[in-house]
Amino acid sequence: MKLLAIDCAANLCAACVYDAAAGKELGRSVFDLGKGHAEHLMAVIDEAWK
Repeated sequence: MKLLAIDCAANLCAACVYDAAAGKELGRSVFDLGKGHAEHLMAVIDEAWK
């Protein structure tokens, strides 16, 4: 199972893709945006998948 974790509760907007079966992280993306998470969230997720 692959998990997508998203955190945008504070200044950072972050996404991480984790493969639970393999027990390893596949990718992550973290941006210090301050405000405007909604406008950038899809780009942050896309970067984590790469």
